Amino acid sequence: YGFDAAFNYKTGPVAEQLAKAAPDGIDVYVDNVGGEHLEGAIASLREFGRIAWVGAISMYHGDRAPAAPHNLFEVVHKSLRMEGVLVRHHTNLQQELEDLLVPPLRTGRVSADTTVFEGFDRTVEAFLGMLHGQNT
Repeated sequence: YGFDAAFNYKTGPVAEQLAKAAPDGIDVYVDNVGGEHLEGAIASLREFGRIAWVGAISMYHGDRAPAAPHNLFEVVHKSLRMEGVLVRHHTNLQQELEDLLVPPLRTGRVSADTTVFEGFDRTVEAFLGMLHGQNT
């Protein structure tokens, strides 16, 4: 599926885990988290690397947003390309995405772990759990 390594962000600093998983650096990073995760990716990206910034969940809750990545100038120093990506701008690719993802899910080659909360009254609990990284 196009990746060489994976790690659990809950078991240590993202920058350290990325450096261990890809000691020569990475070329592409898809970010849904922002904050420490984005900072770690910027540190690991090779020259002319690319960041697809899809979201920043680390900034969605709390009373104030975390500081921008402290190494943001590395985007300039390494000539990185960072682009915001919204799914709604790519609806023309929906069928291609489904053709790629659905068969491996149906056959069990790829599994999707999910956390299920029963009942509408648990909506807030489920949402807050998602914001705090407690749900799969």
